[in-house]
Amino acid sequence: MATFADITLNHGGDGFTLSASSSGLQGDTSLPFDVYDAICTGGNCTAANPDGSTSVTTSGDVTLQLSPPARTFYCGTTSTSIGSLVMIDPGSGYTAGNPLRLAMSFPTASISATFCISKTGGVSYTIVPNCRKLRNDGDDDYDDHCVDADLPCLENRTYVVQPVYGYDRHHNKIVVTPGSGLKFTLVMTSTDPFGGRH
Repeated sequence: MATFADITLNHGGDGFTLSASSSGLQGDTSLPFDVYDAICTGGNCTAANPDGSTSVTTSGDVTLQLSPPARTFYCGTTSTSIGSLVMIDPGSGYTAGNPLRLAMSFPTASISATFCISKTGGVSYTIVPNCRKLRNDGDDDYDDHCVDADLPCLENRTYVVQPVYGYDRHHNKIVVTPGSGLKFTLVMTSTDPFGGRH
């Protein structure tokens, strides 16, 4: 048996193997194993990638893996991730009436960035809408109202660093320092993206 105290990985993932060889000895490869950034079992739990471009916090039962930053994927158009792609494996029992909530932060993303989810191992992605959306009742009298979106959806979309406002010499409110980054809460069930709230 050999022991290696200095083996490290810079991201989680599935199907890792270790291979060992030495002159004069038969080499061997380990069985595949998975590496998770966090296995959350209730209480506050956070996973973050090493460069700080992505973090996820939850108090639910969930397993989280974060990819290396700048991964290419297709969600309506070919895109490169801002921060990590996050693999979320929720525990059972999360329903539309009792959803899982994950606070996600992307400090280098734009506030208008699109968030996508995949249930096909990254083969295809679906855009995740905001949880509240404007429903048009078909007329032009401006009495349209907000309704809940189907799950999964995003709540509390805001800046990581809030903008700073001031006033010009005419007392008009102006942006002194623009906001930056994107944070929101992903709301989902155990079976999303096909669970729903109506």
